[in-house]
Amino acid sequence: MVTIMTDSSCMMTIQEGLELGILVNPLTVTIDGSTYLDLEEMDSDTFLGIIDQGHIPISSQPSIGRTLELYEAHRDRPILNLTIAEGLSGTYGTATGAVAALDGDHAEIRVVNTKTIWANQSYLVKQALELAKENLNIDGILEKLRPALENHISYLIPSDFDYLKRGGRLAPFAATVGGLLHLMPVLHHSTDGMRLEKFAMSRGLKNAVHTSIKGLQNAGINSAHLLSISHGGAPHLADEAYAMLKKAFPDVEINIHPLSPGMITQGGPKCIAIQSILKIG
Repeated sequence: MVTIMTDSSCMMTIQEGLELGILVNPLTVTIDGSTYLDLEEMDSDTFLGIIDQGHIPISSQPSIGRTLELYEAHRDRPILNLTIAEGLSGTYGTATGAVAALDGDHAEIRVVNTKTIWANQSYLVKQALELAKENLNIDGILEKLRPALENHISYLIPSDFDYLKRGGRLAPFAATVGGLLHLMPVLHHSTDGMRLEKFAMSRGLKNAVHTSIKGLQNAGINSAHLLSISHGGAPHLADEAYAMLKKAFPDVEINIHPLSPGMITQGGPKCIAIQSILKIG
């Protein structure tokens, strides 16, 4: 059976992965001078508290050494490693570099850049596991996953302008004006997975979510898709977004997920991510 591997950008702990039969290689987060394994040595609530003290985090891909250890520990079985989008992390490069660095014989290892992140990546990983249980080989799994791999959308709505300004993610003037006018940028994950691009500017969360909904409607999202809302320590905002999405897409399954520290690093405290992906089968 093919072993499915991923990283913590799909918001899964090592233990949760083990219980399912998935290898999880955690990213790292560095904040206030210390570095932690994402979700293993730092939880989201503690992480948000440190950010509130004025500290700005950075995240980094899993080390090549840790990646090699996981490959070596499972050298007798083929591995399909589904990574976070290449443009948002060096994880894909590390994963492929580790394959090249292996010594001796090893069953096939295939590293796939999912070109997505968060809940969409989690969906792909869990579906890959179900397909592996059907004793499909790596090519067979990827063939079944292909429609989903090619049909997903991600929007990110940051909420904390001070965080964006301190972290250099938004010019100080734009951050100040945005905060005063209650403007929220809506960022769209590019189709090649390489970057988050500005999609629109909206006044307040409701308008930002409405803008995302219009984008999803224009893309033809329906009951064949899965919608997900992920949040950076803001369950009340996620609930608001859920109500709006459910009204717009009453027949579509919608899930809510808390973001890991490594993923909060991307969008900041109280950020909201809204995503869609074509369901398998």
